[in-house]
Amino acid sequence: SASMYVMYIKEGTYKEYVTVPRTVTNLVMIGDGAAKTIITGNKNFKMNLTTKDTATMEAIGNGFFMKDIRV
Repeated sequence: SASMYVMYIKEGTYKEYVTVPRTVTNLVMIGDGAAKTIITGNKNFKMNLTTKDTATMEAIGNGFFMKDIRV
């Protein structure tokens, strides 16, 4: 899409896995600060996953931007 989409993420710790696929473009994610807005996961190679599959966040869509969020 040519439009920009802004997603505000409130402060907190999110135990999530985030994927921004190639089909999602021009997405901006803004948090309340890297010390306040945290996305965390716990996947690891001991779970028989490849390194790529342990990512807490993957963003491959064009035009992606993230600010004030810690991953």
